[in-house]
Amino acid sequence: MTTDRMKCMPKYSGDGSQDPKEWLLLLERMCKLANIDLEKNPNEILPHLDDTAGRWYLWQALDLDWSTFREAFLKRFHPRVVNSAQHMAERNQGETESFILYYEDKKKLIKLYDEDMSDAKQVEWLKGGMWHETQAHLIGKQPKSPAALLDLVLQTEVERKDIDRKRVEHERAKKLEALAKQATQQVYVAPQRQPNNTQGSTRNAQGHGGFGQGGYWRDGPIRGGYGRGNFGSWRNNYAQGGQGQDRYNQSAGQPFNGLCFQCNQPGHLSRNCPWSKNE
Repeated sequence: MTTDRMKCMPKYSGDGSQDPKEWLLLLERMCKLANIDLEKNPNEILPHLDDTAGRWYLWQALDLDWSTFREAFLKRFHPRVVNSAQHMAERNQGETESFILYYEDKKKLIKLYDEDMSDAKQVEWLKGGMWHETQAHLIGKQPKSPAALLDLVLQTEVERKDIDRKRVEHERAKKLEALAKQATQQVYVAPQRQPNNTQGSTRNAQGHGGFGQGGYWRDGPIRGGYGRGNFGSWRNNYAQGGQGQDRYNQSAGQPFNGLCFQCNQPGHLSRNCPWSKNE
């Protein structure tokens, strides 16, 4: 009968979802109905504690009498303390947060949670929320107090920043060296003028006008006996009605089979040059 009555007693988890004072009053009432004397047998409470509350009882309250246990229980699981415990467990060092800012904030949460927490326990809580990279640097080192942990981490941060600075300087020096080496190997290449049509592209590719790689080509190779300096003589000859021979050694009145002055192609005069019309 006693066991059946106590089976109806809800367990206390300590996660903040239950009011600790109301739960204790209910427990005392149920134990009284079941003829259980908590003053004489305080450990009768253990089956009704779960999760955080059960672990706390085993670690810190197992040997306490009922009055002492009751006071410690209400203090430990006060809503304010429970909230601070949750915040303390969730408080981790931010991605860009310095350790000293994290350290100061978490120390406040630890104090709210348990003013009498031992140094060793505080070190565990502080180490649990720091960067994994920093934890790796502390392997093999056992700080005895939060202050000793702070000194170790600050020294580690200084060493890590120095390593990062040297790595950045080394990478910058390598980039500058590569750029200098590349600059000594560069060769100037004159820009190419895009032709206005496909035929012009062919003419440029053949070196008969426009810009070519390595230099500037204006009229291409001079053929037929007239260069730029002879243009006036050819023009005068042409103005006289084509008498005699023109620049192509072609007599007047005969079919034209010389080279154009503009493009050096046969079959037309420079004034009818299709290239000059397209350009």
